[in-house]
Amino acid sequence: MQYFAFLRRNSKDVKVLTRVLEGSPSMVGDYQVVPPNDASAEGQHAGVRERTATGLTNRAMFYARNNSTAAFKWAKAAGLDPDEARDRQLDVEAAVALKADIYVTDSRFALTQKLTGDVFACSPSEAMAIVGLHQRLRGRILVDTGLFPETLGLPEAEYVQAWALLPNTLDLFARRVPPPADPTRWKDLVRVARVRLERCLRARDQILVQSIHPTLSFPFDANDALVERISLNLSAMFDALARAINAVSPIESDETKCSFTNDRFRARLPASVKAAVATSDSLALLRAMSILRNTIHHIALSHAAESDGSGKVSENYVVLPTSEATKFRQHAATLRKTPQWIAKDFDEYGLILKPVSLIEDLVTQSVQLFETVVSTADWPGTIDEDLRVRSDDPVEWWMYYSPTVGLVSSLYGLESG
Repeated sequence: MQYFAFLRRNSKDVKVLTRVLEGSPSMVGDYQVVPPNDASAEGQHAGVRERTATGLTNRAMFYARNNSTAAFKWAKAAGLDPDEARDRQLDVEAAVALKADIYVTDSRFALTQKLTGDVFACSPSEAMAIVGLHQRLRGRILVDTGLFPETLGLPEAEYVQAWALLPNTLDLFARRVPPPADPTRWKDLVRVARVRLERCLRARDQILVQSIHPTLSFPFDANDALVERISLNLSAMFDALARAINAVSPIESDETKCSFTNDRFRARLPASVKAAVATSDSLALLRAMSILRNTIHHIALSHAAESDGSGKVSENYVVLPTSEATKFRQHAATLRKTPQWIAKDFDEYGLILKPVSLIEDLVTQSVQLFETVVSTADWPGTIDEDLRVRSDDPVEWWMYYSPTVGLVSSLYGLESG
């Protein structure tokens, strides 16, 4: 919660509202709950006193007593703490009255029960990811790591997060290779792989925001194009790694044929690398991405949407053509991701895919496999501590500074390596 206090002091784009339990609201954003009065029928309503820039503002919390009583009964039946649920329901009612977007809580009741109004209850870690996405859409994020800089632009944030996800890759640049060997080629290829991951992160953000606000229009590509872009860049990330391994191993394969999905190339890999990429899960992941990527060459992915009763879009989907459905279905089953990736299966139209869960799994599992391959490959040279990035030095190496990296990863909703 320390980060939310930092935002409250420093951000003009994110308004953090905080309940005051004792005393009067004194800081802008403070609010106080006036509980319902049980003495009269009119007393079922409660109120909120919020400190704004112009003074104290009162807002009504209608039917708060009824809703709190219902919360008490529901929690008791569900085996949760009913007294806590009743009190937390007042917080929920206050969030609705204050027109908050999210209600940040660790209450099992609030995170389990369907809440009144449009407020969305989320855990602190989920709130960090939502706030991070909100800030990145505006081109910058605030970081609070004790030292400068306090603001990261979008390219800088993507750079930090990509390296955070690929720590084994970062260590490769601490290798000193004696003459006559030339480390330039394979290190450049590894660097290219990191850039590809950065581009995936930006497309991921655009898919996430369109899923949160399916009825709004944004200056982004549609989800089908974004899924293709992520698959293309993830495939290119692995191709760059395959070429880097080819450059340092006695494979001597044509670079155009360096791909972990190429049977001949894979057969010639060093045993440790082959063991990592030849598992059923690894091949299913790589081939599923290839299917999505290769749709750019013939029948492209397309868009589909689901509407609610009023005709408003409630969910956006991506359609994989029938010609690719059988193989993709098999790979999803191998990875045990069928319900997470496939919303509907129509023989005449193809597979209706869930873009958010699909790309989240593709990115996180690709990073895990990439790091495994990097750690098992035999790279030339030896580690030179003088070349290693110092993650404890925020002045010279602030983009690798551990507190900054950890915070950025929380704001992306992705764990660092």
